[in-house]
Amino acid sequence: MKLYYYKDPHGNFGDDLNPWLWQRLLHKSLEKCADQETLFIGIGTLLNHKVPTVPQKKIVFGTGAGYGALPKITEFWDFICVRGPRTAAALGLPLKYAITDAAVLIREIIPPTNIISRYITFMPHHQTALLGDWKPVCDSVDIHYLDPAASIEETISTIRNSFFVLAESMHAAILAETYRIPWIPVCTSSNILRFKWLDWTESLGISHEFEYLQVPEIEHILSKFPNYPKDTTNRFSVSLEKTRPLFVNLVRKGKQYLSNDRVFDNTYRRLLDALNNLIEKI
Repeated sequence: MKLYYYKDPHGNFGDDLNPWLWQRLLHKSLEKCADQETLFIGIGTLLNHKVPTVPQKKIVFGTGAGYGALPKITEFWDFICVRGPRTAAALGLPLKYAITDAAVLIREIIPPTNIISRYITFMPHHQTALLGDWKPVCDSVDIHYLDPAASIEETISTIRNSFFVLAESMHAAILAETYRIPWIPVCTSSNILRFKWLDWTESLGISHEFEYLQVPEIEHILSKFPNYPKDTTNRFSVSLEKTRPLFVNLVRKGKQYLSNDRVFDNTYRRLLDALNNLIEKI
């Protein structure tokens, strides 16, 4: 099979997880599974008009919709599961195909830890990380800054051992859920795709609201570059004076989320069943 996922030139945990995770879950590379006439679509908000038409055969596992126009679905598409109920509805799939984001299967490779940590982690959206230098602000309030372009192993270890997570990166929140670590959904600007977040959180019975870190510099840049700049030419120094109190308030008063243990366990079992179904197919 050929693996299809988004490759950010600067790196991004959720996307980069694909080649790391699937070969470990399947105990072999995807290239050695099925045949080269099959496209495997995994972790990410990938179900749109950009999905290649060749090869015709597609296998979809834990993927989401939300960016761009929906793809043209044909009889050659094989949906094992999708990210959540909103993706299923958008594609006209029965609700049984809506399980959750496939990244949760990280637990099969690296299980939860019983170590109790006291450090708090902030992981921004990968484009937010490019726009500003967040580490000095985090350091000033004893928050562990986690670069969304950090290695897979560093990201998993950091979140797995956190006390709770401030997550603007959705996959930081997903990873926190995976390891049963409370998380706070953070947004630094109005430029956020609520659909994908709701698609995922509704898969676990969570009703969430974002906490806003309103940074004037980001809104100013977005007024000129509404789709986010793809480079660091507009990078700015995040104001300690303006932003530090926002982080302090988040830590003190931000609402933490974590799905019900029974709901999570049931969803995880369904995802494992879907994984076994995938293994049988390939």
